[in-house]
Formats: sequence, C-alpha cells, structure tokens
Amino acid sequence: YQRRVHGHQEYSSLSHIIGIDPATNGDTTLCNKDSFKPKPKAGVPFIYRGPVIGGASDSSLVIRNLLSTGGDAYCTARVAGTNSPSASELESQGAKAVGCMTYAACDITISGLQPSGNYDVTCLMKSGSGGVSDMLYLLNMTTTKSGYRTPTWTKDPTVKQTSQTTIDIIGRASHAGSLYCIYSNTKPSIESIKGGVKKAPCMMDGDCDSVQLTSLTSNTKYMIWCLYEDAAGILSTIGNVTAQTDSVQSNKVGWVKSPSLAEAPTGSEVNLNIMLDTNSTSYCYAETASDQDYNVTKLITSPASKATNCSANSTCRVTLRSANGIASGTRRYIMCTATAPKKEQATVQSMTVDIPKLSETMSIRTPIMFITTTTLILSYLFI
Repeated sequence: YQRRVHGHQEYSSLSHIIGIDPATNGDTTLCNKDSFKPKPKAGVPFIYRGPVIGGASDSSLVIRNLLSTGGDAYCTARVAGTNSPSASELESQGAKAVGCMTYAACDITISGLQPSGNYDVTCLMKSGSGGVSDMLYLLNMTTTKSGYRTPTWTKDPTVKQTSQTTIDIIGRASHAGSLYCIYSNTKPSIESIKGGVKKAPCMMDGDCDSVQLTSLTSNTKYMIWCLYEDAAGILSTIGNVTAQTDSVQSNKVGWVKSPSLAEAPTGSEVNLNIMLDTNSTSYCYAETASDQDYNVTKLITSPASKATNCSANSTCRVTLRSANGIASGTRRYIMCTATAPKKEQATVQSMTVDIPKLSETMSIRTPIMFITTTTLILSYLFI
C-alpha cells in the first residue's frame, strides 16, 4: 500500500490492507494492490496519477484520475472494509467518465452515498482499444454531514520565483482541482480571480504546477490573490501574498523559465528545459529527495553537476544521466543554478522528479511523448 499524507509517502510490499486509520481530514489514504504505481506492460493502459479526492458532499464523492492514454474511467464506492469489486463488476456497476484525454483531468462523481459514510473507492480505466488497467484503491473516504466539503489551503499561496516581468505562485489545497491567481491593489471578487491565470489539473496536496503572472513592471510590488476550485466546483477561501519583480539593474543571472521536464523521464535519463536572461552556463544535478542540499558552490564545482552552455532568452535543454545522480526507480531532487561573466550566480531552482524503472520505460514512453506537445503536469509531485 501507499499511505499519502500531505505529499509524503510510505511504501509496503503488502498487496491489500484495509482498516488503515485515515489522516485527520479523512481523505488522504491511497492504496494500490501492487505498488505505488502499477507496473505497466506493453499495450496495457494504466492510471498514471490518482485516484485522489476531488470533492465530497453528504451523498457523493468526486474522484480524479490522470490516464496514460485516452479512454474511459470507472470508479465505485463500497462501505469501508467490504470486499472490493471485480473488474467486470466495476465496469458494469461503477460510475463512468467517457472519453477522457491522455494525461488530462478525468473526474468521476460517485452518487447515492450516505452522509458521514466511510467508503473504499476502486477505480480502473479502459483504453479506446479495449485494454483494461489494474485497479487502484482509495480507502476510508468520508462523505460530509451536510452540504459540500470546502477545499482548504494546505499551503498558502507562496512566491516560487520572480523575474523582471514575471511572478510565479504555488499553492496547495486539500482536494484535486484548479488554482487561479491575479494581481490587484484591492481584494478582488471571486469572479475576477476565476477570470485570471488558471493552472489545471492540480492533484491533491502539492501536485499543482506554479501559476505565472506575466507582463509585469520591473522593481514593482504586487498584491496577488489566489483561489482554489476543487473538482466538484467548490471554492476555497481567497488567499493572498505580496511579491516584487526584479530590478532591471540587477546584476544576477535571472531565470526567465525555471527548470521543467522537456519530456517524460526514462529509467536512465532526465531532460530539462530552462531559460535564462543572459548567455550563461547552467549547472544541474540530482540528489535523493531526503538529502536536499542548496549549496551553490557544490552545484558549480561537483563532478556530478551537468554544465550546459545556454543562450540568453532561449530554451536551453539540459540532460541528466547516472553521472549526474539519476537512478532507475527512484525519486530525485533536481537543483540548478547558472553563472555568467561579471554576473552574480542565479538563485537555485529545484524540482522533484520520479524516475521510472528501466523495465517500465518502453511501456510508458510512447504515451508520454505524445503529451509533450500539449501539457505535462509535474509533481512536486507528490504522488
């Protein structure tokens, strides 16, 4: 099983556990009969991320999945501790979402539940070609006593990074959903915020990429207001943070775009895209997520660092392999900085990446390559 509490994971080789005490909000225990992620087989679809709770009322649960390929998703809820359904029962009796897109949010509403009830949720997907995934489980999901459960901020809106003309904001909420942000000198209306920059899909607790506010004025303070909408359409309270854009006179190498995946990682290689505001040399390396080290000197001098020459304001591709800390079947904490003549070093930017096993690479590479032309959702993931 995997028990997930606010982005942290615990693993076990046990195949199926019931009766686990849920986290305090009652909706953060995730289980999978085989492992944290199903082990993909060639031609077999799988639920890439999820299932996670996207909302709850007194008689329904909203479940979100991201699928490895286009197809239909099925989920059902049974009273906690009872037998799980078979795949055929799930297809015939479960709630269904038709025509889900590859790696896009696929939300399913399971209705007809009892108020304050505890339920074990089972999900699977079926591809357009008829392939059926392994089943995944959410244990001890709880409906509300009345109305809808409001998503709460598990991390208030926070400044991730700034440039002369942009501000990146991150936030975390208790349900899967969408993050919206705008800037305003006074508190805006909910409608105004929802008309702002939207980042979706966001999975539960830390799985939302940053919202970037653009076309800003250098060396200027902005009051930024954010709102979270869960998959059931229920809104959080409005959060806010103050941030200032960089000065034009800054002598520091600046990030135009922080590190992001250029494509899905393989078991032996991670490719990043970065962009800097001046001709510079970037330095990146990977460590275990439990050994995070922001030492800039180490980033520049370590033999494990990958040095890449980058042109100003152009996408720069950085490739990390085993010599740079990449290892099959692990989670890695990737950090990057940059230097340029007569300039101060760039601030350290970081991201967390799950490296698939080498045996899985051939199975998952084709669908992931497909989505690099659309949108790839990172996890600071947290799955």
